[in-house]
Amino acid sequence: MRKVFYAIFFLLITGLCAYPVFFFKEIKEPALLPEFHLPSQEDIWNFNNKLKAISNEEQNPKLILSLAELNYHANVFSYKPAYGFYIDKIRFASKDNQLKCFLLASGFTLRSLIFSFSIGSEKEQFVLNNFAINNKRLSPSSPIYKYFLKALKQISNQHPDSLLAKILSDKLLISFENNLITITNSD
Repeated sequence: MRKVFYAIFFLLITGLCAYPVFFFKEIKEPALLPEFHLPSQEDIWNFNNKLKAISNEEQNPKLILSLAELNYHANVFSYKPAYGFYIDKIRFASKDNQLKCFLLASGFTLRSLIFSFSIGSEKEQFVLNNFAINNKRLSPSSPIYKYFLKALKQISNQHPDSLLAKILSDKLLISFENNLITITNSD
C-alpha cells in the first residue's frame, strides 16, 4: 500500500514540475504578428475630431473608428510593470474577419511576450475569444488563463478610462465590420 502511495505521489510531483517546463517551452517562440495599421497625423486629427463630435451626445454615443484610429486610441496610456510583465504597446488588427487585440509585452524572462485575443459581441454581450500567449492558445478553464486575465485586468485598471480597461471590464460593446470599428458604452 505504501509503495503505491509513493509511486502515485512521485508521478504527481513529476507532473507538477514538468508542466511549467513544457508550458514555457511552448510560449518561448514569439508569435507571428499581422501587419498593423499604424496611425498617421491625419488619423490622430480625425480621432480627436470624432471625440469632440460625440462629446455633445447625451444618450449612448457611438464612436466609429478605422483600425489606425483605434490603434492610436489604445496607446494613449502607458502602464507600469506588474505581475511579472510589462505591456509596451497595444495593437488591433483584422484577422479572419475578426477584430484581434495584441498586447505587446515582455516578462517572465521573455523579451517578446504577446497576448492576443479576439473581440466581438453577440446579442449585445461582450465576447472575448481565442486568448493566447505567443503561440500557445489557452483554455478559459485553465488556471494560467485565469491568472493572466486577472493580471491584465489589474494592470489595465491603473488607468480606468483606458480602452484596455474598458474592454477587459466589459464596459464597451465593440462591433467590427468592413474595417470600421463601432464602440458604444454597455452601461
